[in-house]
Amino acid sequence: MITGTNFGNESIAVPGDDIKPDNWKGPGRLAVVIATVALKNQNRVSTAKVRALSGTIFHGFQLYAWGGSWSPLGNSWVIQGSNLPTHREDYEMKHIITVLALLCLTSPTLSAETFSADVWADNWFEMRVDGKKVAEDSVPITTERSFNAESFEFVAHRPFIIGLVAKDFKQNDTGLEYIGTRRQQMGDGGLILQVKDSSGVPVAVSNGEWQCLVIHSAPLDKSCERETYPVAGRGTCTFQVKAEPEGWDLSDFDASDWPKASVYTEREVSPKDGYDRINWADDARLIWGPDLEQSNTILCRLVVE
Repeated sequence: MITGTNFGNESIAVPGDDIKPDNWKGPGRLAVVIATVALKNQNRVSTAKVRALSGTIFHGFQLYAWGGSWSPLGNSWVIQGSNLPTHREDYEMKHIITVLALLCLTSPTLSAETFSADVWADNWFEMRVDGKKVAEDSVPITTERSFNAESFEFVAHRPFIIGLVAKDFKQNDTGLEYIGTRRQQMGDGGLILQVKDSSGVPVAVSNGEWQCLVIHSAPLDKSCERETYPVAGRGTCTFQVKAEPEGWDLSDFDASDWPKASVYTEREVSPKDGYDRINWADDARLIWGPDLEQSNTILCRLVVE
């Protein structure tokens, strides 16, 4: 028998060391508790219908909408419920499974949402949500002056991870463009993004809170730009390349050592074609790696709660 269990008051005691009420209460939070109850004379187990998620079948148990409250009882916490067994005299509490199912979820997690996104990149991007591609720049990176904005929608469950691959055009690993012409130069990148929910409220914008890893840097010596015959990997035209870390765009990836995005002004990036047609959120910022010219390919990620 569990001390404090009281079917007369329709309560179930749950050990407080394992479940804290602060984890259950609050706006938008739901909880599921399933406890086993043994019939005293029939030696079988039934489910105490502590009200939980309405109509949901979870591991064979029927769950009901929970509307109870918490109150302290010694070292336990009591769930007040209205769907406990009605024939109390036939039941004896053999044991409580501390947590057979515990779902502390924010309400948006229970259903998918549709989000709208706007992205402008110099020159190219691919956007992923929880590792799956949801959009790609429609203009190939090899297109000269490929400056354009993309607007699109995607469906996701919160929380989710935005993973963004962004590239500035480079002719080869020197990091240069227009090689061998009078226009030979280092290109420069830049990126701005916003994501809104179905009501038009921004849920994510590009800013200094993003984590961005540079996976292609060149030239490591900017004087390469002035070489008459620049060759990747020779003289001043050295470069650095990293592979995409496996799973970097998934929620369980540890990006704690990734640097934060660098934030730039419109004057520094000089955004063109398509940038002005988007009504950007006030707090959306142009971001890139630590150097607009040398950072050629970057991976950026953000958790959207």
